[in-house]
Amino acid sequence: MWSWSPVNKSGVAIHGAVHTARRDAACVMHLHVDPVIAVSAQKQGLLPICT
Repeated sequence: MWSWSPVNKSGVAIHGAVHTARRDAACVMHLHVDPVIAVSAQKQGLLPICT
């Protein structure tokens, strides 16, 4: 695949690890949606709902 964009080394490392662990995964992606960004910005991160 050809692209004008440079390779994102962090993305390759993270997504590559998923592909290595899950050979059946045809696609790996993540999203930057507002609720996820808000949770990740909190010091405590995502709190458990149950124990």
